[in-house]
Amino acid sequence: MNPIEESEKLINKAWDLFQEIPLGRGYLERLSALKVRLHQPCELAIAGKVKAGKSSFLNALIGENLAKVGDLETTATINRFCYGKPEDPDRPVKVVWDDGAFTLETLDFMNSLQGHDTDTLAKASKIAYLEYQVENPLLRELTLVDTPGTGAVVEAHQNVAERYFDLREKHKRQTHDCTSKADAVVYLMGAVANINDKSFLDDFKSSTEDCIPINAIGVLSKVDIDMNLLENRHEQSQYLADSLKEQLCTVVPVSAGLHEVLKEKSHLFPQWQNQVKSIKKRSFSMMLKGRDIFMSDRFSDIPIESRKEMLGNIPWSIFRTIANSLYYADTVEESLKELNEIANIDNVKHIVKDYFFSRSKTIRCTRIMNELYQLVLKVHSFGLFQLREENCQFEQWIQFVQQFNDPAVTGLVEYLQKRHRNRDDIKRIEIGLIYDLKSPIEMLLVEIKQTDDDFQALQLLRNNKDLFKDYEFEELNTVFGPYQVIDKATAQERLDFWQGREFLIRNAIKQHIVHQAINKYNQIIKNKL
Repeated sequence: MNPIEESEKLINKAWDLFQEIPLGRGYLERLSALKVRLHQPCELAIAGKVKAGKSSFLNALIGENLAKVGDLETTATINRFCYGKPEDPDRPVKVVWDDGAFTLETLDFMNSLQGHDTDTLAKASKIAYLEYQVENPLLRELTLVDTPGTGAVVEAHQNVAERYFDLREKHKRQTHDCTSKADAVVYLMGAVANINDKSFLDDFKSSTEDCIPINAIGVLSKVDIDMNLLENRHEQSQYLADSLKEQLCTVVPVSAGLHEVLKEKSHLFPQWQNQVKSIKKRSFSMMLKGRDIFMSDRFSDIPIESRKEMLGNIPWSIFRTIANSLYYADTVEESLKELNEIANIDNVKHIVKDYFFSRSKTIRCTRIMNELYQLVLKVHSFGLFQLREENCQFEQWIQFVQQFNDPAVTGLVEYLQKRHRNRDDIKRIEIGLIYDLKSPIEMLLVEIKQTDDDFQALQLLRNNKDLFKDYEFEELNTVFGPYQVIDKATAQERLDFWQGREFLIRNAIKQHIVHQAINKYNQIIKNKL
């Protein structure tokens, strides 16, 4: 099955049927838009609170420093990163304004959107979004959308504050619109999820019309900001995942800032390790309590200038994490392994690839078919009612004019009857809507969901291979795979086996995989009947 081809056939069928219904003709433009979207990359929105590290995370995910990272919040609304090459390399930023017009601007223009002064706010208030064309393989299948963020608080004088918060309301609306249109979302959060996080994710979940949160992953960002959080990041991520299991499929601990520093500074680590290891353990512990203490000459003979050079513009929490790792690791290689595990960007890329990149066609078709299905229901309910009402009025008019027995009127009646949708026509249209559209859409969505469930179970199985014996892994790998050939007797035997084991399993992940296998075996048996 090719979900793109099947979806396009159904959109074309809807186009033919909708043209016969006055209400349906009003949705033809929507159908055209769905067809265009069907062949476009999926949209993955990066969302979360202001200064949650969204831009740093996006830079790390793409592998290029494109999203603005700074001390101030970027007030420009939405940043879209699409695959392609800029029309003008000197003006790589496409600015789409609220009135629909667009201009090509320099990177300096985007940098000018930081701050909360009156001129900056006035400029930003007229912008719908910024678009960047980037020749990055990831963007062939995914369009990344960096949203403004929620929960901003600014200390400014009254008139600037008022304009800022007007803009913030616009940001909130745009973020909601953006994520409601997105096919998937990566949500960055702090160590403690609050009601706003849950509310945002509930909104996204309801907009995707999907009862399973497979299109949303959480990121516990800036795990280096606190030593206690750093040590317990995996436990805290699991706690957040459990707390938001109805909204997120997983939560991953990340330090995108550390990832960037490792890329830029790791060649200096041998020198840094020699320097920090010259410090006594007790003194080193004191030095890591704060930037000012680290720069004090009380605890180390390392020259102040050398320490300034080491620190540079690295955020203190990230430098502290690096210095601590280098001090206690036996080698630089050992430290780099630990630091990359803390940064965890490679793991996130793997998850994004598994959950979004590899499923892009499935995500796109599911979203579009759900939208098409809603249009079909509207046209079926209200469009046919309108046709029947018009037909009833037409039949009453026919009965009225025929009593005059006028040849001119008779000719007009015959002419109008040839162009009028009668009861048989309406019945034919209704049958088409039900049997050629509604039912096939439902069947396609079920088939897509079954394929996606298998895919998800297969990814989970392969990522947790150690939970199963070799023969169990091989069996389930075949069951969830695309080329499984299992007869009914074997399926029944294995179904009985796993049903007997399911309630003895204590590991939640293994239990979920086994439950999916039981559903799959039941499906195989049902299909064999």
